[in-house]
Amino acid sequence: MLSIEECRKYLGDDLSDKQVEELRDALYTLIDKVLDEHFSW
Repeated sequence: MLSIEECRKYLGDDLSDKQVEELRDALYTLIDKVLDEHFSW
């Protein structure tokens, strides 16, 4: 999992640490669901 600092390299400084963490977690959840769907065929 990417750290908050690593995510901030791509997102900039406009978001709080909490917002970055929530966005990162949501993206990991989305990617997990997409990969599960893709490989379940």
